[in-house]
Amino acid sequence: MKKTANLFVAAAITAGAVVAGLPTALADEATTLEKPAGDAQEQADVVAQDLPAEGAQILGQKYDLRPEIRVAGGKVPGYAGLVSVSAANVGSETYYQEFPNTTFRIEVHTEEGPEGVDRLITPGYFNGAYTRDLGFDRATSTRTFEVTLSNPIEPGEGKLIANLNFGDGLTKKGRLVNYITVTQVGRMEEDKSTDNDQQVDSREVTKTDLGKPNKGLF
Repeated sequence: MKKTANLFVAAAITAGAVVAGLPTALADEATTLEKPAGDAQEQADVVAQDLPAEGAQILGQKYDLRPEIRVAGGKVPGYAGLVSVSAANVGSETYYQEFPNTTFRIEVHTEEGPEGVDRLITPGYFNGAYTRDLGFDRATSTRTFEVTLSNPIEPGEGKLIANLNFGDGLTKKGRLVNYITVTQVGRMEEDKSTDNDQQVDSREVTKTDLGKPNKGLF
């Protein structure tokens, strides 16, 4: 009986140690968040995707960033959910953030639904980046955000820089379905490549959190 009791005590201590270790691991992961947007589960999905879905393949340029767009596989177009934007360094050198600022413009366009109607979208920002809401252009049905980077990105590395937390698209005039485009508007002077960072369309490049192609409609 004494030997059996000792085994139960040892098992309890081991289980307690495992449980006690969980908050530390979660806290370490949470340090990548600076300005969260959305519920805790979706945030965990986005944070886990700090690297691009396919990795950042070096393309031959010394300085070159490529925007990448991801969304949870269960996100239904026109309904609430998160969309994340990463910057992948596909150049051969470290991409430092110095004057002039490295900035990306994210534009949210209307694919389906009433024109000239805005949708609730809350931006988040990560890894030292900052996202600014530039407002809604009713004439073009476009909401624009500007993301400014502050931390260097190593070659072959991708960094989550922003997300957009879409509210439900249902309005009094009908349900909105949106897509986004991402354009690099500020860059290092040595960065001369523009073929992979202008008007990057979510309908063409979006992937799920598991790396599968997605329609890119939100």
